Amino acid sequence: MLPQVASLTLVNPAAEYSNRLTSRTAAHDHYDRLHRKIGNIRLAVGMAGVTIGFFVFSTVAISPLWLVAPIVVFIALAVFHAQVIAQRDRAARAVRFFERGIERLENRWMGRGETGDRYRMPNHVYADDLDVFGRGSLFEMLCCARTQAGEATLAQWLQAPASSEDVTARQQATAELRDKIDLREELAAFADVVRSEVKPGALAVWGEKPPVVFPRGTRLAVGIVVACVVVTFSLYMADIFNRTPFLAAILVESCLGLALRPKVKQIIEDAEHPARDLNLLSDVVRCIEGQTFESELLRRLRSQLETQGEPASPACARKSRGKVSRLRGRSAGCTCSSAAWTIAETSSSRRSPRR
Repeated sequence: MLPQVASLTLVNPAAEYSNRLTSRTAAHDHYDRLHRKIGNIRLAVGMAGVTIGFFVFSTVAISPLWLVAPIVVFIALAVFHAQVIAQRDRAARAVRFFERGIERLENRWMGRGETGDRYRMPNHVYADDLDVFGRGSLFEMLCCARTQAGEATLAQWLQAPASSEDVTARQQATAELRDKIDLREELAAFADVVRSEVKPGALAVWGEKPPVVFPRGTRLAVGIVVACVVVTFSLYMADIFNRTPFLAAILVESCLGLALRPKVKQIIEDAEHPARDLNLLSDVVRCIEGQTFESELLRRLRSQLETQGEPASPACARKSRGKVSRLRGRSAGCTCSSAAWTIAETSSSRRSPRR
């Protein structure tokens, strides 16, 4: 006798999806309005900074420190603006998720999903007779996958027999996921980005490349040199030291940057897209890791995301954010120093000459 499958939920799917669609639409509209307001404020702050910069670099004696306020405000607005845009886009993906769900409930799904024609097998026993693939097919009605691997798995299930145990396990997993609307919404929101941006082939090739090795002590040397540049520049601006220590620090940093440039450039170019892909995948995996499942199939799938007892999402996040961000910081050192030197030269023209 087959195991018992969970009973149907008492929640009305159409009403639940409609309520959530209304809520997500309102959230999207709110973030869109906020996005426009912040954009206008950023424009005003930018124009104010340009105006102040005009007086700083003109014959009028205005301290370059006046540029600090608009720069800090603009950077803070840019960070907040990016968060607002992310929330708006996430709400838009949630809206599309519930719209597709309502289309299926109202039988308006035909011609709006994946047909699965690329998975059609010639001379299959029943695929053509039962309209497994194509417009208005069983695959189009069922497919909510957001990755090619998910679509391929569904196509394989529809074209091959399974044991009664496997069928029951899938039904139990489906029954459990049916009531986890928050999880399905979160996965759909992340997976839409994964589907459009992640390239599994390039990610696999990058993961198999040998590591680029830096000389021992490189990290410490870079930290010390950058700290010396910042300290000497600060002391120079405060009229405590002359420009000689600052120029010496700039020279040392430039030499170190030229020595590390080939390796840093290679790593950043190779890891730019894979790091972003890993970051996206870590968000998707984190959604699953935070769940507690009862069905055997879902528990097994969740356990496969762990490596030696460690969840996969922290490892992905470390690889995507840690290494690449540190390398970007190292490569940006010369740019920061150049900007500091420009400000120093500007301010020195308004002071008495130093000896």
